[in-house]
Amino acid sequence: SSGINAEYGAVQTLQMYPWYVGEMDRHGGRMMLESVVVPDGCYLVRQSKNRRGQFSIDVKFNMIVKHIKIVHNEGLRTYYLAPSKTFPSIVDLIVHYQKCSLSTVFRELDTPLLVPYKCIPG
Repeated sequence: SSGINAEYGAVQTLQMYPWYVGEMDRHGGRMMLESVVVPDGCYLVRQSKNRRGQFSIDVKFNMIVKHIKIVHNEGLRTYYLAPSKTFPSIVDLIVHYQKCSLSTVFRELDTPLLVPYKCIPG
């Protein structure tokens, strides 16, 4: 079926990016970002372990790791954090929030996505 192939293609594309860590649960994402050497604004994107095709952004802000679900509207083929601002792909969504603060979606999360996890030295 083309749906599965499209999904597989999308995941293959994500592998190229320094912020994508593949399949991982919330705890794994938190452990990676909680380390002292990880700066505020550092983030990663992971695919849910128990929900296939479900992606989340984990971002560190004020020394706390926040988990943000990326919503996928299959009918409209869009991705979003808030329905008022949608994107054609996860990559487009990430690029947008690399420039714009997440506070447009979550008031208390006043940081853009600053440092992709795999770009941290070490």
